[in-house]
Amino acid sequence: IKGYAAAEVLGRSFAMFFTEEDRRCDAPARALAAARREGRFESEGWRLRKDGTRFRALAVLDVVRGPTGEVLGFAKITRDITERHAAEQA
Repeated sequence: IKGYAAAEVLGRSFAMFFTEEDRRCDAPARALAAARREGRFESEGWRLRKDGTRFRALAVLDVVRGPTGEVLGFAKITRDITERHAAEQA
């Protein structure tokens, strides 16, 4: 839904999908901190495609822990909810 090939995003911060406004207020780091603390973080907001267009997204971020509880990384699922959001606004 974002228009990237896997090779274009592997190893890069997921902050690249956030709007400039969200990056300025540190939303990506706050999402990671909440997921680390709570085990899961869910949010709705505007995200960016490769071509620069925005879409309304529902994102779920889960922490992935190792056998001793150490954080290994995060798993993220993003759903495009643009149509639902537009219907709700109407």
